[in-house]
Amino acid sequence: MGKNSKNIYQLIEMQSIKNPNKAAVKTSQNVVTYGELKFRSLQIAKILRNEGAVQQTLIGIMMDHCPEIIESILAVHKIGAAYVPIDPGCNEQSIKNIIKDSCISILITKKQYRDKVPFCFKGVLIEVDGLAGIYNENIQELSTKALPDDLAYVMPTSGSTGRPKLVMIKNRGLWNYINWAAKYYCYNIDLVAVPFFTSISFDLTITSIYMPLVTGGTIYCFPDSNIEEVVKASEINFLKLTPSQLSLIKNFDNRTSNIRKIIVGGERLKTENARKAWESFGCKVEIFNEYGPTETTVGSIVKKFNPKEKFPSVLIGTPISNTRVYLLDSNMKQVAAGKEGEIYISGEGVAKGYMNMVEKTAESFFADPFAKDGSMYKTGDLGRYVIGSELEYLGRIQIPETGFELKGNKIRVDYIENTLLTYSGIEDAIGVVKKDDIGEYYIELFYVSEAELNEKEILEYLKANLSSYMIPKKITRLSKMPLNYNCKVSRPILRGIEY
Repeated sequence: MGKNSKNIYQLIEMQSIKNPNKAAVKTSQNVVTYGELKFRSLQIAKILRNEGAVQQTLIGIMMDHCPEIIESILAVHKIGAAYVPIDPGCNEQSIKNIIKDSCISILITKKQYRDKVPFCFKGVLIEVDGLAGIYNENIQELSTKALPDDLAYVMPTSGSTGRPKLVMIKNRGLWNYINWAAKYYCYNIDLVAVPFFTSISFDLTITSIYMPLVTGGTIYCFPDSNIEEVVKASEINFLKLTPSQLSLIKNFDNRTSNIRKIIVGGERLKTENARKAWESFGCKVEIFNEYGPTETTVGSIVKKFNPKEKFPSVLIGTPISNTRVYLLDSNMKQVAAGKEGEIYISGEGVAKGYMNMVEKTAESFFADPFAKDGSMYKTGDLGRYVIGSELEYLGRIQIPETGFELKGNKIRVDYIENTLLTYSGIEDAIGVVKKDDIGEYYIELFYVSEAELNEKEILEYLKANLSSYMIPKKITRLSKMPLNYNCKVSRPILRGIEY
């Protein structure tokens, strides 16, 4: 495909021409073939055109895990517009914020979610479950016009620092990531079968939607996000999830599972959790640690998990195609191997910026000073090179847990977490910074273990391996870590802060 035609729709349309009768999307009751997927998306595209949508119109999509959401996404791409994914399971205020901040003029949804549409939305409402009759009508082909730097979608961030920002992802970024992922992950799989069960407002889900479609595979829709049901489904051979979800499935007996590849992203992947998950599948599954902020289109750096890994957390590895990664100090100078630096990402995947946030965009997106052209994104994450050109992720810069001073001493809570992870029986560990009644900071360390452990022995172990000022004031055992809506560990819940 030419450099000036990086439209993901065209990659998927090729499959409808080559394999029109092949299953593209499946539910427990229905099958949509590639031919039907093309026809139905074309029907919805025609409706969007009739409602005034043109190239680069922003169109909201608010639905559950169903074939209609796939058809709607492709319809948006077909007319060169861009979509804003809205999870109907989000709270009322989040939905209102996304719709208001994105200024969408059209919202595609289902009748069952009509009451989720806020009063502030004054645009066109299209309910796809009321369009069954149009699928029997004849319709002419529509021309597709979308440029590489046009928007493909606008993705809300997780909102860890407050109100979510809306990240504007370009066609070239989506095309680059999916093209790379299809070649890197799917080269030895005849039929890619991926479950669609994670939130559409989480860019991790982008892989689950597009990768099977560009390779002629099948998307399996799961209405409920029941991870055990997903893993045990005999049709599934590919899985994309968060480390927190991987931590759950490692406790299942997965030896008879047909899953052969697992992509993990969105959080730090603890080595012990990855190893136990690998063992639960009878050591027959490949696990990939994929790192990438929403602002650089899903994944930018990847590492295949090695069961002999010696680091407490799995390394994030090396850049994907058409991507450059720099570790820089506060003076924007590249740091030496083994030294900590902030991770900056440059290349095809870098977003256009934040919607309607000029100052925030200017703070994080700027020209790449080490290349002739292209933009660069400041991630706010710390990393270091540890094995040749392989990167280790060290955590966020801008949260107290990554680095703060306690009584004049520099504290790195990730060091405390990594130390506890080397203690026998510990499956996961998260430290949070809290304030006591008189305003003094202290560290509380949460851990997950199958059996009850001796807290005094844990403290003795930490004292033997850490400086005295890094010893947590409190240690708390949990049966599992609390997760937010995107299935990541929720530090606000651990801090006792309600959303």
